[in-house]
Amino acid sequence: MKCLILRLAIARALTRIQAAGRASAAAERAAVQKAVIWFDRRVGPVIGTDKRVAKADIRALDDKHNFDCWDTTRNTMSLLLVLQEWGLLKFHVVGDPHYRGNALVLQTPHNTAVLVDRRSSICGRAAMRSRRMS
Repeated sequence: MKCLILRLAIARALTRIQAAGRASAAAERAAVQKAVIWFDRRVGPVIGTDKRVAKADIRALDDKHNFDCWDTTRNTMSLLLVLQEWGLLKFHVVGDPHYRGNALVLQTPHNTAVLVDRRSSICGRAAMRSRRMS
């Protein structure tokens, strides 16, 4: 019963957040960003990542509090797929994660979740930071 109540509370919160994005694709991207931030703040204290350092990679040497972009991508993709399954994405679909980085030129690998605009098929990163999705 407790799990059902928790699921309903999460569904209500995410539905409320996504309702602000029904006017346009840009509004939906902003709502998705807020949903990802809300989810991270809700789950972070439970899984111990609420003290993580932004943009930290393997060189931060703080595995206890930080998880890398692979973990973040997996969590964000999971949330995006839930939003899509619940019909909360009107202007976008969830795309395949985007990979970048090249060890040969000393770039650390990086993954990120992706939303695809239904009308234009343009992909954009689903970011938690307070900057615009590109």
